[in-house]
Formats: sequence, C-alpha cells, structure tokens
Amino acid sequence: MIIFLHLRKGTTPKYLILKYNLSSSMLKVIVENPSSLSYTSRHINENHVKQHQNTVSPSPESPSLTPARRRRRAIQEKLDKQHRIHLKRAQQMAKQIRDKKILAVNWQEQERERRAKEAEEAKRQLEQELRAQQEAREAEERRRAELAKQQREESRARKEELQRKQAEERRKKKEELQAETERLLAEARSAEEDEKKALAEKVRTGKEEAARWQEQERERRAKEAEEAKRQLEQELRAQQEAREAEERRRAELAKQQRE
Repeated sequence: MIIFLHLRKGTTPKYLILKYNLSSSMLKVIVENPSSLSYTSRHINENHVKQHQNTVSPSPESPSLTPARRRRRAIQEKLDKQHRIHLKRAQQMAKQIRDKKILAVNWQEQERERRAKEAEEAKRQLEQELRAQQEAREAEERRRAELAKQQREESRARKEELQRKQAEERRKKKEELQAETERLLAEARSAEEDEKKALAEKVRTGKEEAARWQEQERERRAKEAEEAKRQLEQELRAQQEAREAEERRRAELAKQQRE
C-alpha cells in the first residue's frame, strides 16, 4: 500500500510517499524534493519512526533557530504528525488484515476439522451399515440352512406318504375310468341302435314327405305364375289406358289449336 502526502509552501510542491509492506509490517518514508527536505530523504522503518516520536525537538519559536530552520522544523513536525497518523492507520490496517488472515486460517482449520469429522462419521455409519448387512445375510443363510435341514428330515416321510396317496389316487382313477368307459360304450351301442331305428323310420316317412313337398311346390309355383300373369295384365291395361288418355289429350289440344 502506498500513501501520498502533498505539502505546499509557496509554489514548490513537496511529496511524502509512505510505503507499507503488508507482508513484513514495515513502513518506509520517501521524501522527494531533497533540496528543501534533504535530511528526510532517507528511508526509515517503524523502529526509527518510534524513536523519532520519542525525541524532544525544540519549539519552532526558539530564538536559536533561524526563520528558515524554524520553517523547516514546523514542516518537519507536520510531516511527523502526518507520518504518525498514517503509520497508525497503516498499523491498524495491517492488524485488521492479520486478524482477517487469522480468522480465515482458523475458519479453514475448523472447516477441515468439520469435514474430517463428517467423513469419519460417514465412514463409521457406512461400516455399521455394512456390518448390519453382513449380519443380516449371515442370519438369512443360517435360517435357510436350518430350513433345508428340516425339509430334508421331513422329506422322506412326506415322500412315502405322497407316493402312497398317489398310488391310491391312480388306482381310483383307473377304476373310475374303466367304469366310465364301459358306461360310454353301453350308451354308444344303445344310441347306435336308436339311430338305426330312427334312420329306418325317417327313410320310410321321407318318401311320403317328399311326395307331399313336391305337390306343395307345384301348387306354389302355379300360384306364383298366376299372380305374375295377373300383375302383367294389370300393367298392360294401365299402359293402354295411359296411351289412350294421352291420345285424347293430344287430339283435344290439336282441335283447340285448329279452332
């Protein structure tokens, strides 16, 4: 950080440059225009400034000082005052920066600790979950092994009982199937006899039915032919009447035209 001080006396400008190094907390004063402030044209650090602050200088109104030296002394006191003010401000700023850096470092350290704790807690929870899953799998395997053992122990008796029941069911089904087959065969033979009788009766009655049907068919066709003939005669008479009416209309119209 660089601080510029501009002091004027007459028309000659005088500059005081304060350089503050934030990293080393050192302050340097550079005075330009060495013709008027030659004795302050060197660099001074913070310790030199403190030593200069503790030095007692004679008053500008001392009779042993010439007017030029008195003016230079007054300017020097103003410069020292401004220097002390800016040095104090620079020190305050440096302190604030150091405090902020410390806070940032502390926050980063706390953040690292918090993240490390969270990671450790997540790792611990994951390990607990994995252990719980492993225990659950082992318990399930033990349960299945015990169940398989019980099933093997009970399978022989169940198998024998099942085989006995299956043999009994097969025997019953065979007997039922044989009885059903005999019943169906008897019904089939009876149905076949009935069908033969019905067919013989149908053949006998079919001839009579055929003769009656042929007679009815001839009567129906004769009636249809008679009805068609009657309708045709009606249509012809209607057409004849229409032609005669048209001829009478034309003759009447021609007669009217001649008159």
